[in-house]
Amino acid sequence: MRPPLLKTLSAACKIVVEEATFTVSPVEGLSFRAMDQSHIELVHVALPPSAFESFACEKEDSFSLRTEDLAAVASRLDSGDGAVTLAEGDGSSVVLGLEGKTTRTFSLHTLDGGSGTAPLPKLEFTAKAALSRALMERVLGDMAVVADQVTLDATPERLAFSGRSEAGSADVRLAKGDLSSLECGEGTKATYSIDYLAAFLKHVGGADEVTVEFGNRKPVRLTFALGDQGGLAAMYLAPRVSE
Repeated sequence: MRPPLLKTLSAACKIVVEEATFTVSPVEGLSFRAMDQSHIELVHVALPPSAFESFACEKEDSFSLRTEDLAAVASRLDSGDGAVTLAEGDGSSVVLGLEGKTTRTFSLHTLDGGSGTAPLPKLEFTAKAALSRALMERVLGDMAVVADQVTLDATPERLAFSGRSEAGSADVRLAKGDLSSLECGEGTKATYSIDYLAAFLKHVGGADEVTVEFGNRKPVRLTFALGDQGGLAAMYLAPRVSE
């Protein structure tokens, strides 16, 4: 895999669990999916065989690693590195090779058990918008000035963001022309934690554009494409529901 993919995979694991379980499949490739301890956030990364320069897997299997260990290896990547190889070690380890001006090899011990794999929620969204990552980060930064949660409000013509607290209020309205795309068959509105959304954008986002999908009082899904071969990183975040 390319170095950015390993960094994205490492970051996705680290924001939700301390021990990450990965699934390897001849058909599905390499994937990671886990929910945080509070059951508020679920992160999913899928890298199909086509996302790799070469991929070989005879049967479906899984392995677990400490996220701190994987992050430590990812931190050693630099701009001069080429492909990153990942292979089974001696039965109780995974070997990562960093190819660059020199070839470096790291062997990480696997864990017994691990965090397991969370199922993907089955959701139908009524609003879907695509916009630049930079724009989304800027809007959330505006909301964070006065609030710790943001309300997304979509219509067929615009996507609005608002934040409210005792400190004051903030509102940003993006017309359809400000977005890469907008699909909304009916008015859709829900509220989410800014911190979770901002952290995913900052640490995991692997592309310049993010897709935002949500429904009335339903979770929101943020999705980034990872390369142009079908890889993706997604986060599902539970809504903030007022009593």
